[in-house]
Amino acid sequence: MEWLEKNLHYMENESELDYNKLSDFVKTWVAEEEKYFIDTAKDGSVILGMHGEEKDIMLNSTYKPMQEAEKFAKKIQLTDNSVIAFMGLGNGIIVKQVADQLNEEALLLIYEPSKELFAFVMHHFDLSEILSDNRIKIFVNGINEQYFDLVLTYNIDNVNVGVTILESHPKYKELFSEEFADFSNLFKDCRTSALVNLKTVMEGQKRMMRNAIANIANLVRSKMTADFIGAFPEDMPAILVSGGPSLDKNYEVLKQAKGKAMIIAVDRTAQYLLDRDIVPDMFCSLDYTKSITLFQDERLKQIPFLYISDLNKEVLEVLGKKNLIFGTTSSKFYNWLIGEYGKKGIDLPIGGSVATLGYSFAKMTGFKRLIMVGQDLALTGGANYAGGMVSGVAGLDEYGTMEVPGNVEDTVITRGDYYVYLKWFEQAVKEANESGMEVINATEGGARIDGTKIMTLQEAVDQYCLNPYDIEAIFQGIEPLATEENIPDVKALLEEKRKDLPKLKKKAKDAAEIARRCGVLSERGDYGKEFKEKNKVLSQTTALFDESPTASLLSGFAEGLLVNEDVDLYVTKDDNQDEMIRLYQKMEKNYQYIHENADEVISLYDAMLESLDGNEAGE
Repeated sequence: MEWLEKNLHYMENESELDYNKLSDFVKTWVAEEEKYFIDTAKDGSVILGMHGEEKDIMLNSTYKPMQEAEKFAKKIQLTDNSVIAFMGLGNGIIVKQVADQLNEEALLLIYEPSKELFAFVMHHFDLSEILSDNRIKIFVNGINEQYFDLVLTYNIDNVNVGVTILESHPKYKELFSEEFADFSNLFKDCRTSALVNLKTVMEGQKRMMRNAIANIANLVRSKMTADFIGAFPEDMPAILVSGGPSLDKNYEVLKQAKGKAMIIAVDRTAQYLLDRDIVPDMFCSLDYTKSITLFQDERLKQIPFLYISDLNKEVLEVLGKKNLIFGTTSSKFYNWLIGEYGKKGIDLPIGGSVATLGYSFAKMTGFKRLIMVGQDLALTGGANYAGGMVSGVAGLDEYGTMEVPGNVEDTVITRGDYYVYLKWFEQAVKEANESGMEVINATEGGARIDGTKIMTLQEAVDQYCLNPYDIEAIFQGIEPLATEENIPDVKALLEEKRKDLPKLKKKAKDAAEIARRCGVLSERGDYGKEFKEKNKVLSQTTALFDESPTASLLSGFAEGLLVNEDVDLYVTKDDNQDEMIRLYQKMEKNYQYIHENADEVISLYDAMLESLDGNEAGE
């Protein structure tokens, strides 16, 4: 019993994965029988045992448990960024040794098949180092195991997909053989699903880059997010209007806030509000596949619109160029061009949903109070969106559903992708509170977002939306990156950069052949003069592609193709020679893809240059 209070202290500091349920179970647990026991090993270590039907079973070595745990952990083939699904917490000795082999970016997912054993260990062993380690997540059968597949799937990416590992506490395969079989199947299913999802995303890379290249023409006529920092009065609140089903309850209240708060709508919600005679002050979108059917209303062209570099280019073609606000990008080319005109690019945190983009804009530009409405993150009444819309429900099969604490109700049903956004908001709100920004959840339904102040929208409007502001004048007072008079100069600058593309295409072809040759020499163990000379050229080419803004267009277009063809090229080898060969093979493929796709990039770039002519700001 001596360790329980300390362990609970660390567990109760963890807000994710229903650790509160784990904590509640441990607090109220009473052993029905003495199934588990503690003992002392020959070296004086405290160890864990289990009474079997015929004999006692020890879950640690009875001689040198720490030394045996170290030996076991070193046998697991761990690399940087590994994601390990591990069955069996035991008394924590082995788990701790496995964690000691990992770097800071790795993730160790512990599945404990027995909640009674988990409770016993929480009472009798010091788990504080494990419970306080952000890299370790614990899932206990019968309490919070439903989160395992969600966490595993969402933490696999193109870097670690080849190093996801299934392992077990050595005694658990014997004690919980059926559970281990189920766990193994679950792991395989999760990994397969993650690979499918990853490849879907990577296959979209080309479309994202097609959008990003075309949208360079929109960037030059856009206002920059950085220019809005400090532009809004400190006492003016922002209202972020998302399209959750609960919005149907209180959208009318927004009319009272018009002109007294900046109303930011997500893409589909902008039309919803216009249909109810509410004009948002700005709206936003970020999806590279976003349907243009959401943007057909002519009134939308008059509303400031926040977007990111790879938004579906057709959306901007529909909306025109009059009221664009550029949000964020990871493109070196974009940041170079913004810098050329004395502006600053912003790394605007986005959590994958359009609501997170709107939230980040309000936070970045300096709002001290943000009111959220329609941010359900739950399937209220079986619908996804306000107006009774049920869209994307096919995702239920992909992500699954779960219960989470409600904003108004005790619990609500959400699905896996919404849960990810929920956790993003909780972390963002925590950071906002620390920086002096108050976040009010006036959703009046849906999932509870920890850290927010819960009020009705009417209460929030009555209390905070008191003073009138000329919001339109604030937007009009910010200049775009380039004026219409400067467009010819912009085009000349971009045409100069266009000359680099054919040269970079040739460089990529040469680099692929050099990498292939270095791989051959490595296989032979020939690291003489030719090897050194070729590596020097290869290093120069790599530096060029790392530093050149124009080269980033080519690299970005080819990104993701490699993982689609051969995931194994991402898996680090233990043998130094094998690892060197792998790196050259990966480099060869990468430059090969850049060369093969260069002509399309050049064609897209030329189309972008052509679109600059006659592309008037009011279109």
